[in-house]
Amino acid sequence: MVMPIVVYRPKFHLVPLVDGEPSEGELVDVSCDMVSVELGLDTPMITVKTFCGTLTVPDDIEESASVEVAVNAETSSLWAPLVGTQVEARIYDRNDSVDYRRFDTQIPADPSLYGATEPGEARTVEMDLPILSSPEWVLASS
Repeated sequence: MVMPIVVYRPKFHLVPLVDGEPSEGELVDVSCDMVSVELGLDTPMITVKTFCGTLTVPDDIEESASVEVAVNAETSSLWAPLVGTQVEARIYDRNDSVDYRRFDTQIPADPSLYGATEPGEARTVEMDLPILSSPEWVLASS
């Protein structure tokens, strides 16, 4: 029987890129800010009519990334220095995992500046992140 992957206490790290390479000494752990991180995939289809009938063929794959951030007292100090910079995003499915999914992106804004302010409610912000390199697995365990 095939078992599904269960995400348990995931981690999300942002590593600034210097000359296109991750600067490991500047890794920023934003795990405690994250409500969710989602990598998505959309394959648009093109319909072509020929003399023999109608064909449907796949177009270019469109990848997407979105995050939901819960704003807290430390959010600005973690995110503000990264605004406008290219980073390598690393998503670990478990707190104890050494394998992760990575993609290059750019941080568009400091989430601490946005979101509704409702009395007695946590403030959360959803952001789309640009995909600058295709997501891939980094398998440290192999």
